[in-house]
Amino acid sequence: MLDDSNILQADAKVIAGVLILLTITYALSPRSEQEVVGKIATKTIRSISWLAVITIIPFSASGILVILGNVFGSDSIIVDCLGKRTITLTALGKYVMISGFGAMAVGISVLLGPKLPKSWVESQKG
Repeated sequence: MLDDSNILQADAKVIAGVLILLTITYALSPRSEQEVVGKIATKTIRSISWLAVITIIPFSASGILVILGNVFGSDSIIVDCLGKRTITLTALGKYVMISGFGAMAVGISVLLGPKLPKSWVESQKG
């Protein structure tokens, strides 16, 4: 069962991991125009940066919602999509965290998808 502390720990771990990935990416990026990296490397660095932003936003929102849920107690909000439904802030934080994992999976697939067929062909040659 996901309780509030587990959600906050998962959010913090994912955000820390993404920030470490972002730090490594920028450490490996070229420092001047004289360094020849190529368009593919520059595009990959930009893609990783977007992946970091897209991943951090839902996990940060999830953590904020869980904290607000604890501050306000069991107060509920009314969500008006597909009919009026009542949901607590903590439960909404869980759903936002799940959407963050989905965004991370889609982002990694988009980032690695074009590279997989080439690596598969190269691995079959050797």
